[in-house]
Formats: sequence, structure tokens, C-alpha cells
Amino acid sequence: MTAPTPLPEVNAVLAELVAGWREILGLNLIGAYLQGSFVLGDFTQTSDVDFLVVIASEIEAPVLARLQVMHARIHRQSSYWAQHLEGSYATAAVIRRLTDEPRDPPGESPRLPSWRDPETGMPPGSYPFLFLGNGADNLRRSEHDNSKVMRWMVRECGIVLHGPHPATLIDHIAGDELRAEVKANVPIYVGRYVSGQSVIDAVWRQAFFVTLLCRMLHTLETGRIHSKKAGTEWALQTLEPQWQGLITRAAATWATQQAMWMNRPNDSEVETTIGFMRYAINFCTTK
Repeated sequence: MTAPTPLPEVNAVLAELVAGWREILGLNLIGAYLQGSFVLGDFTQTSDVDFLVVIASEIEAPVLARLQVMHARIHRQSSYWAQHLEGSYATAAVIRRLTDEPRDPPGESPRLPSWRDPETGMPPGSYPFLFLGNGADNLRRSEHDNSKVMRWMVRECGIVLHGPHPATLIDHIAGDELRAEVKANVPIYVGRYVSGQSVIDAVWRQAFFVTLLCRMLHTLETGRIHSKKAGTEWALQTLEPQWQGLITRAAATWATQQAMWMNRPNDSEVETTIGFMRYAINFCTTK
């Protein structure tokens, strides 16, 4: 593996990961891929490092224990990037295409309807991968990455860290398939804020949702996945002028102002963001 990113510190963390995967997974390791902001071209000094590991079969308990030790050890490093890894381990059979079956990993108890995903808060929908969340030091089951959006990003833009080109492992995903998933996800992602069930209580959350919605609406327009930066630039040129100030401020906050991310957002900014969420939900009905 040679220089998958422009940042030597990130590359050092990825090299350690790949070495660990090769040693611990052995012949069960099929491929490993960089995805997310580092492949879409809009990473910042506050980005996370997104990955996908494709395995031949589900990881058995002794091997999983070794992976947990590896992730905990890497997370203890002083490097920001070592502490902000995010990614999934998925079998080749499951990653090829998104389906509702199988729903649960072999040998594990079927999830009850009352189960809630530790990352998304959603009930069981499809197969839960072994997932490392941003800032976490251990793997747990989550459907966070089991989506057409993630598969498209890996297949079309993913950087190979180990193994074959991802297009050999993931079936083609048409633009209309991406559009359908985005249309379904927009109200799921923001509906609880619009209804008042949840509160936008931090600056980072407010900026995240504005830039994420720009990216999602951009996908509805193009049938492709773009960076948040490209999405906000498209939105500033395309959407109604009333949203320009909100989008401009959110993009600047998301890119550069991590020191204030945990601050309580301005009430008027939250109100405008809720309005933008309603607008995005309505936008989905017109596409």
C-alpha cells in the first residue's frame, strides 16, 4: 500500500491497520478499502477516516477478541486520526448487494423488534455489520454502513488498501437506486427534529445536518454521491436564496470551527435549520 491519502500521519495509521488485518484475519481477509471524505476529496483536519473490510466469513469469537485488542491499542495513540477511525467488517456475500436477508449474523440470537441500533437508533432493518464508530475503541453490531450509499462510494471511489478492486465485490448501483434510498432517508434522519422529538443541542449537529442535507439533495439531482463541499456549492447555486446564509455559515463551521462544536447553537439558527429540514423533506417529494 502506497500513500492512500496526502497526509503521512493518516497513512501511518492505515498501514498499521492493514498490517493488523492481515495478521489477525489471515485468509479470511478479502479486501480493505478507504471510503468517505478522504475518497470524495473534502477531508479536513476534523474528518474521520472511513474504511470497509470485506471478509470471507463472519469473524469467530477468538479472532474478534484480537481485533478488539488491536482497535483499543490503536485508539490509545496520541494521533487524532487513530482516535477517529470509522468503518465496518462485512462478508463478501452480504456486501455484494443490499437485501433484507439474511437479517442476523449466524450463531447470534435474532434481534427482537425492540432492538435499537447503537449507532442509528433504528429498529432491525437489514444485516448488522461489525462496526467501529467514530471515536470508539471497540466493534459492535450496527447497520450504520449497510446501505447503497456506502456501497456506491466504495465501488466507485474507494481506495484499495488490500485486495481486489471493489467493483469485483459490489454490484453496480444505478442512480435511481441511490435516489430512492436518499428519498427514504431524509425524513428518517431529520423527522424527529422537525417534530420536536429531538433537539439540535450543539453547533456541530446543526452544521452537520445542513451540510448533509445539501449533499443528499445533490444526490437526488445527479444520481451520484458527492462530498459535503460539492453539495453545499451546488445548493448555493441551485436552491432558493433564502437558504444561502444558513448554508454558507454551516459549511464554514463544519470545515474549520471544531473548538465551538459543543456550544449551544443560536436559537434563530436552529429555527432556520428546522425550516431547511422541512424544505428538504418537501424537496424529496418533487424528485
